Amino acid sequence: MKTEKDSASLSKSQTAVREALCDSFNTPEAIVTIRDLVSKTNVYINSRGTVLNVRLVRLVAEWVGKMLRMFGLGEGEKLEIGWGQVESGDNANVGSLPSVAPILEFNIFCFLL
Repeated sequence: MKTEKDSASLSKSQTAVREALCDSFNTPEAIVTIRDLVSKTNVYINSRGTVLNVRLVRLVAEWVGKMLRMFGLGEGEKLEIGWGQVESGDNANVGSLPSVAPILEFNIFCFLL
């Protein structure tokens, strides 16, 4: 994979999420797009070993975190990577949602950066 192609995946995902949300707020399509980007990023990370574009991975992680917070699936600062600190209460069981599992895998990696 080339960095330009990888950057294009982020850009295409951002556009696709925006289009989904402008289409009668099509949240399921937006979440699928985010999940697909996380999957592509995991493949990129696993295929590159130690030779990867950390800046690009960080940009993806920040954007995914921002989108998840927008949907109410995490807390924290605007550009914080990860879920932030979740208090007990309404959001305490977010990690148990099956559709969020692929994002959790990516989030754990990003936390280690």
